[in-house]
Amino acid sequence: MLARISTALLVFIWAGMVPLHGQGQLPSIDASEPISTDRPAVTDSSVVVPAGSLQAENGFLETSSQGQNVIDGPETLVRFGIAKRTELRFTLPDYFRNLTAGNGLGSGFGDFAFGVKEQLGPTPGKFDVSVVLFLSFPTGANTVSSGGYDPAFQVPWSRCPPTGQRPECSPCTGPLKAAPET
Repeated sequence: MLARISTALLVFIWAGMVPLHGQGQLPSIDASEPISTDRPAVTDSSVVVPAGSLQAENGFLETSSQGQNVIDGPETLVRFGIAKRTELRFTLPDYFRNLTAGNGLGSGFGDFAFGVKEQLGPTPGKFDVSVVLFLSFPTGANTVSSGGYDPAFQVPWSRCPPTGQRPECSPCTGPLKAAPET
């Protein structure tokens, strides 16, 4: 039953994204603005994607700790800007493979998660800060999933160095920009 629900959920998400494939950006989106990517399962940026933008990010992780070796991929995070300072976030189930156990024990797909990110900064002192709220759903394999609905709260922040130290950093209104050509 749970496998059917997770499969149906994935099909629903991907079907909703098909019409977006290959479409140009809306004229209201400033394509010259740099994007600030998250690194799924590693770190989150303190800024959101522009309104109307769809950004998919993938990662791969290999972990070795206390005699255990695990690979995890593709760590897909889909971000959709719904307002100037708000984005929706979908974390698709990634596959965990326990390399230590020859029989695959501890392997399987993880949980699906849905969340929202609200950018609060830049604030005085040239900090960018945001709040991320998300909820994971127990859609994964029994050996990988917590088996419950897991809420989470994050506060990613960043601060640009003083002007002149890094020319590729904007005057601290957000993400890094390309260095000016000389």
